[in-house]
Amino acid sequence: RDMFFSCVEDPYFCNDGFKGHYYFGSVPDNLKSDLMPDKYLYHTEKDYKARRQFIWISSSGMITHGHFDQDYNFFIQLVGQKKFTLWFPWEHELLYTYPRVHPLWHKSRVNFAAPDVSRFPGFAKSHAVEVIVSPGDVLFIPPYTWHYVETLSPSISL
Repeated sequence: RDMFFSCVEDPYFCNDGFKGHYYFGSVPDNLKSDLMPDKYLYHTEKDYKARRQFIWISSSGMITHGHFDQDYNFFIQLVGQKKFTLWFPWEHELLYTYPRVHPLWHKSRVNFAAPDVSRFPGFAKSHAVEVIVSPGDVLFIPPYTWHYVETLSPSISL
């Protein structure tokens, strides 16, 4: 089942409730030539050859549930503002990941907007850093760095 539609039908499926609307997908081929020089966007030659580049378009209030990615990420803000809350990878145990065999294995079971510290007591001991990105900002997110993202205004990002 598609997570987007699950969140629309049941706002608490994603733990912090579905807020706003979004599109997430590959950058259309006819726009890829505008991302030059693109070689610097990728960590390895293999990544460069694959040229996996994504675009996020979201309305105010959209929340990306707390998660980590396995890839290097250069997050580029084009339009609007977003607030990132970031945790170092070594905070992993305090963020209560779903089990590895679960479909949401790279996401936290904690509702970061309203954490239940009686259920997830370690979360209260975690240390996060917040940053707001605006048009023209680039945020480097290393692999396994936890992040929770709130869209502050209508937004387009790569």
